[in-house]
Amino acid sequence: MPPRLHAQSAIFASLAVVTILFLGLNTLLALPPFVQREASLVFARDGTLLTRIFVENREVIGIGDAPEHLLQAIVATEDARFYRHFGLDPIGIGRALLEALRRRRFVEGASTITQQLARNLYDLPMERTLRRKLKEAYLAILLERHYTKQEILELYINEIYMGHGTYGVEAASRHYFNKRTRDLNLAEAAMLAGLIRGPEWYSPRANLDRAEARQAWVLERMVTEGYITANEATAAKEAAVVLADAPRAAVGGELLRSYIRTSLEQHMPNGSALAAVAGLRIFTTLDTSMQAAAESALARLADLTENRTGQNGVIQPQGALVALDPKTGEIRALVGGRGNAPPGFNRAVEALRQPGSAFKPFVYATALQQGLTFASQITCEPISFPEPEGPPWAPADFGGEFHNRPLCLREALVVSCNVVAARLIQQVTPRAAAAMAERLGLRTPLRPVLSLALGTSETTPLVMAQAFAPFANGGRVLAGHITDPIVRVETRAGRVVKEARPRLVSGALDPRIAYLVTSALRDVIASPQGTGRGVLRTFTRPAAGKTGTSEDM
Repeated sequence: MPPRLHAQSAIFASLAVVTILFLGLNTLLALPPFVQREASLVFARDGTLLTRIFVENREVIGIGDAPEHLLQAIVATEDARFYRHFGLDPIGIGRALLEALRRRRFVEGASTITQQLARNLYDLPMERTLRRKLKEAYLAILLERHYTKQEILELYINEIYMGHGTYGVEAASRHYFNKRTRDLNLAEAAMLAGLIRGPEWYSPRANLDRAEARQAWVLERMVTEGYITANEATAAKEAAVVLADAPRAAVGGELLRSYIRTSLEQHMPNGSALAAVAGLRIFTTLDTSMQAAAESALARLADLTENRTGQNGVIQPQGALVALDPKTGEIRALVGGRGNAPPGFNRAVEALRQPGSAFKPFVYATALQQGLTFASQITCEPISFPEPEGPPWAPADFGGEFHNRPLCLREALVVSCNVVAARLIQQVTPRAAAAMAERLGLRTPLRPVLSLALGTSETTPLVMAQAFAPFANGGRVLAGHITDPIVRVETRAGRVVKEARPRLVSGALDPRIAYLVTSALRDVIASPQGTGRGVLRTFTRPAAGKTGTSEDM
């Protein structure tokens, strides 16, 4: 007898010994704990599915949500004596051994549904070793002693790998047919059941002819086992199976999923890790269409400038985009990068950059609060300010230009005059301007120096959006969603784990000052002299904003 056949015979003989041993046990042995990893679902504000967070893309369902013909197809195909054995199938083991002896080589396995479940639940290695087969048999018998057949089958249909990164029949149904499992017809159910033995090999996306041949074999097995009639099998073979379009990349991508996971840490202990395995339902303030539009807008940077690759291999230019509702503080869209942006580095929330002139509205708001008006004038001419260390600081506008005349504060903000901003912050004091920005929500560290007027203290796009929101919200600051898009977290069973309630902080800024600053920021875009006038070439809706440039932006 060849050495390999000796090894296979030893395995089957050992399994027989294990079978006899466990049949004689009168006490219930402890079943090792296991975790069935399930994808967490992230929903947009309208309840539509935005993205999934997972280690294994699985959506757990109850056995009552699986049609009877799917369960029958799986049993007929994978383990016809499932309802008659105790976890191991002595008949199957004997048949496999006889076949191996007849052909003088190992040709057929004998793993039951319960053994397959044990192998997957406990991540047993795939190699066919005696140690692994014995452990698999041991765990299979324990599973049968602790669970009913229906409970085992429910665990199985949720655990098995179904190809293309999907685990369990629900994720597979959505992937291949864009359907819930409960809506599968007989033809679709047979095709799904046929995937289990070789998910990628029998995938209808890889080879439809091969998948249909496998489907026909499954239907014949169902006839043999008495689950369906020959006529029903023929009708199912002739039925057209319509595959869903290949799934597109999820809205938000990996950077958004990483941000959601980080945000979960604020809501629950170990929230990031739980999101990948616990099947949470995460409800957010994000808007599906706005998120898609934001991603598209950032992707179109390639239309404005030529793509290039930096030293770290990342596509340049990079960018970030944040959109929030200033009246509620809710984040509607957030994009942290484009192309092959580094995984885990979200520019919208992590990239500290100098905002440049985009900081100026905080200086002007401080001046208005101290009694100046937008009609107050400051002359734009060459000037230098002594520095404690190093040469004097001499601000100038782009290209080293000066207006060489008095500018009213409104005009100076609209044209983004650096000299006026520097002289203005000297008058109101850098500490007062920093305090104003912090009160409105700019809570990254600010250095209270004169150059702060030109945005030399680093911050992030999300924090800047947070700090600008009160200008459009009558001076009111909202605390809550403004740095966190999560509004509610539920378990798969629907139990609310965490619910966020934003609170309104009134009095951050006089509403009259907020109105005046917003009015000037409208002219930044609408005025022919405004630094943001180029926006009007592609954007016609009413808008207010402030440009900002920096060598380190």
